[in-house]
Amino acid sequence: MVVNTNDAVVITEAQPVGEPGPNIIYVNEAFTRITGYSLQEVLGKTPRILQGAKTSRAELDKVWTALSRWEPVTVQVINYRKDGSEFWNEFSIVPVADKTGWYTHWISVQRDITGRKQAEQALRQSEERFRSLIENALDIVKILDVDGSIRYESPSVEKVLGYPPAELIGKNLLDYIHQDDFVNIYHSFIHAIENSEVTALIEFRCRHKDGSWRMLEAISQKFLDNTADTKIMVNCRDITERKRLDEIRMALERERELSVLKTRFFSMASHEFRTPLSTALVAAQLLETCQDEWDNSSKRLRNLQRIQLSVKNMVQILDDILTINRAETGKLEFNPKLLDLEEFCGDFVEEMRLSTDERHTLSFVCQGKAVLGWVDERLLRSILSNLLLNAIKYSPQGGNVDLSLEFKSDTVILQVQDRGIGIPLADQKQLFEPFHRGNNVRSIPGTGLGLVVVKKCVDLHQGDINITSEIEIGTTCAIALPLL
Repeated sequence: MVVNTNDAVVITEAQPVGEPGPNIIYVNEAFTRITGYSLQEVLGKTPRILQGAKTSRAELDKVWTALSRWEPVTVQVINYRKDGSEFWNEFSIVPVADKTGWYTHWISVQRDITGRKQAEQALRQSEERFRSLIENALDIVKILDVDGSIRYESPSVEKVLGYPPAELIGKNLLDYIHQDDFVNIYHSFIHAIENSEVTALIEFRCRHKDGSWRMLEAISQKFLDNTADTKIMVNCRDITERKRLDEIRMALERERELSVLKTRFFSMASHEFRTPLSTALVAAQLLETCQDEWDNSSKRLRNLQRIQLSVKNMVQILDDILTINRAETGKLEFNPKLLDLEEFCGDFVEEMRLSTDERHTLSFVCQGKAVLGWVDERLLRSILSNLLLNAIKYSPQGGNVDLSLEFKSDTVILQVQDRGIGIPLADQKQLFEPFHRGNNVRSIPGTGLGLVVVKKCVDLHQGDINITSEIEIGTTCAIALPLL
């Protein structure tokens, strides 16, 4: 058994305990395998041949003290093999007595524990690195009981929130959370307790020691240790500055967008108001200078119509701007009532025909069983006006402009179709942005507000709008409005 064991066995004489030490009288094959020394090489020598510069003097003193008292002892020291390489040696020494009780020999059982020592060293280093990481990280690491009581706080909590860690131990984290964020934190804890995976990121406000609020971003996870109690680990990061910068960035972005809108507005206003004003002014001057010549003539009537049309165009622009402004500020009123949609749309098309030249043909059809619809008459007029005027305006070569109504069980589909210049695909993503116009409109006048107004009016009806268009083929705008 001694021969085949994996542990080294060394038998020495009992004396001398002091210098030069007891002589070796036997070693097994495991000793040779561990140290590189054969039995012949160590016979008559002492175990001190294994000692070297790194062999602990304190551990050797423990061995000497035990041997001098004829007591067993176990120590761990660095020893040296025959080739000079180091290994960790754990050995136990016990005295052996003869029949008379006289101690005659020492038996030492030795084991190479280098691998175990290396693993322990690696574990210690890992623990030290982890501890250093936790203690020096800017993130806060908390370990909580399921009720929110704080069991551990990393030192970084003092840098972020001003509290020494010891001051928070035993306190409840929920006492430091803003009341508006309490529910989110509570649900995050519940999820962490019921599931093993990391929870989704949440943001919450936590009170600083000076009374201010800091915005934290956190994840939670069930914490597993050697105890039977369930705990929660929370990793928090201070994002107060990031949030502040985000707010500044968003404010700057809004300011930039507002600046662009202002530029577009003034550009549009200067152009779109100048044209009808110039037309009205010229017509008025002609009426004034040629009053006698044009009395009761067709020229006089045409100039009066030009003035009226110019004024109508300016009124339409102002109405669109006011409608958008009221919608943006929440002041655009929605006053629905039961309305005969078929009759209303038919009459509106007739009105439009009176001011449309011979190049365009307006048609109106109704499909399905017509019923009364619960709509706002003023907003519906604005929808039809903008859609039909756009269809006529962007069909400069003329052609058919069709308005149709299709009644379904609880919805009416209002559709306007033209055969005009169409809308480029790249511009279709910005159809409802104020003052934006397609890059193919060329010299066709317009404000870029018509579809914005339509969208605001449709939204108030809780309806949907869908626009399809192809270049040089035409545009179809379909609007679905609930009947009730």
